[in-house]
Amino acid sequence: MAESRLMSARGYLRQPSIAGEAIVFVCDDDLWRVDAAGGVARRLTAGLGEVGTPALSPDGRFLAYVARDEQHPEVYLMPAEGGPARRMTWLGPDVIVRGWTPEGAILFVTTWGQPFFRNYRAFTLGTDGGLPSLLPFGQVNHLSYGPRGAKVIGRNTADPARWKRYRGGTAGAIWVDATGGGEFKRLALAGNVTSPMWLGNRIWFLGDHEGVGNLYSCSPDGGDLRRHTDHADYYARHAATDGKRVVYQCAADLWLFDPTRDETRRLEIEVRAHRTQAARKFVPPADFLGEYALHPEGHSLVADVRGKLYSFALWEGAVRQHGAPDAVRFRHGRWLADGSLVAVCDVSGEERLHVFAEGAERTLDADIGRVVAMEASPKAKLVAIANHRNEVLLADLEKDTVQVVARSEYGRSESLAWSPDGAWLAFALATTPRTTTVRLYEIASGRTISATTGDFRDYAPAFDPEGRYLYFLSARTFDPVYDSVHFDLSFPRATRPYLVALQAHGAPPFDPGPRGLAPREDKPAAAAASSVRIDADGLEGRVAAFPVPEGVYRQIAGLHGKVLWTLFEPAGAHGRGGLGGERPGRLECFDFASVHRETLVERIDSFSLSRDARTMVMREGRKLRRWKPARSPTPRRRKAIPSIRGNRAGSISSACARRSTRWPNGGRCCARWRGCSEISSGSPTCRASTGRRP
Repeated sequence: MAESRLMSARGYLRQPSIAGEAIVFVCDDDLWRVDAAGGVARRLTAGLGEVGTPALSPDGRFLAYVARDEQHPEVYLMPAEGGPARRMTWLGPDVIVRGWTPEGAILFVTTWGQPFFRNYRAFTLGTDGGLPSLLPFGQVNHLSYGPRGAKVIGRNTADPARWKRYRGGTAGAIWVDATGGGEFKRLALAGNVTSPMWLGNRIWFLGDHEGVGNLYSCSPDGGDLRRHTDHADYYARHAATDGKRVVYQCAADLWLFDPTRDETRRLEIEVRAHRTQAARKFVPPADFLGEYALHPEGHSLVADVRGKLYSFALWEGAVRQHGAPDAVRFRHGRWLADGSLVAVCDVSGEERLHVFAEGAERTLDADIGRVVAMEASPKAKLVAIANHRNEVLLADLEKDTVQVVARSEYGRSESLAWSPDGAWLAFALATTPRTTTVRLYEIASGRTISATTGDFRDYAPAFDPEGRYLYFLSARTFDPVYDSVHFDLSFPRATRPYLVALQAHGAPPFDPGPRGLAPREDKPAAAAASSVRIDADGLEGRVAAFPVPEGVYRQIAGLHGKVLWTLFEPAGAHGRGGLGGERPGRLECFDFASVHRETLVERIDSFSLSRDARTMVMREGRKLRRWKPARSPTPRRRKAIPSIRGNRAGSISSACARRSTRWPNGGRCCARWRGCSEISSGSPTCRASTGRRP
């Protein structure tokens, strides 16, 4: 019983600092203080914003930390025992407190004045305030002082636990000035290192070159490497020292390492708090909308919202939640061919497939890795999965089996597509670090054929509903664009939509037949293919580009006699062009009969089609909107694009609970407020857009 009460009083403890017998740490977005022996922690702050990276002064009098009480992260200072806090900086960008100088000044790093993200430089600031002083060490993430002016700095030393076993170009590096003369030497340390500290005559740091982050030390020249902790499940993180001992975080606990004994122990700390972050609260569902998918018949939707799985009809009935209501996360909800649901859930600690059918939930207990993409077969109880291990899996929900269809040594497969008859699975497979190919896997025979050569980056395959073509996107249009600042060339718009003719000796796809002067009559939509035939011989040579300009294409899907795709404008990496970050794209439709494309929707992020390609749901930001792809929302038709909402059970859209008509020029008129014939493009003169009755 006592242990149960203690567990209930534990929190998620992180970013500790130590000075003598006092430890300060972060929990529930506040600062807490506890004795180095453990026990009941005492709250030091109850601010309005998030706090982080506390650092106790060596004499134990002051506590410096970063807070966001006034929106921007800034350095604050308060008495170590608690009391009023004083804002010390007015910089604006990222700020991280890293400790104190031997002279008793606050040491922090910031990206202030730098042109790039994560390009930190070190500053000092006295406890009396004033202007920060820049230290002449260049890029610095961590800085620790040693004896006789010696210093150790860390560059790119972030938190390796966020990207475990990273070995790329921005892995952490430690530089040492062992004599204090200003000459730094980089230590030849393997793995991703962080939190360098000078303790005694050795350099201490956290590293993961043996698989999991642990505490290590070495001599100032990088030799005599020793490992001091043996954490096998969770990374050691956020280490700090007072020159005598090292305190760090591992999992949700704080650990204290004593170099004199060469041993570490977990501190028993009680945090008797309200647990604000874990308390029940109500949030707008549209703010946390994840993935979504249409029912095969197009009348319902499944979506994951803040880790929970919901399904609901487009118009009728209430919203229904599936699976455990709390403490789990659902992703990739999909409809099976019979109308039941399948989703990925981590309730067991690892992701597994969960099936919801006839009011019951069951789990396919098979290792599927971390799922990055998933699609269900339109005919059978089969699910295609792409995971973080660069594998493409096929799960049979009737036999409870999972088999590996393909695996790449170079990258993940993030796009999957089923043929209309469920006999073929198309997916993109990385063939080199820079190129991908589109592969076709036949379910019945288990054979795999290549639809493209793999010389380019081919992705996003999609089948024609009539079984004639396989559509995909490919970055293979090399028309360079000159840079406006540097004398350089790049390819910001290298992608175009393409198709592969699945049958040989077919008619050219972009050569319409003669029709004279008679007006073209719309033919009834052809039925979906009952079986898809693929002539493998010469398949890679039957690739044709759509007669449209190159651009930034994201998604492609086939309709009966038409093709839909989304097209975006290139966006700046920093969003500093005056228009913010990436903007919504537009939805275009290509008609094979007229060999012409037109813009259907001006603002869209993504879309989902029903199996019969007759119903579509579009997403723009936090809104989901239903639409019939066969119709164009032109002013002549004046057809509303209603927002999806539950009639009696709330909304998954942030739009208000009234239907509205959106016109191609961005104008909007309210269907409820009759009598207003004014249409504007969001101007304040439109009475409907300003919320006033006409």
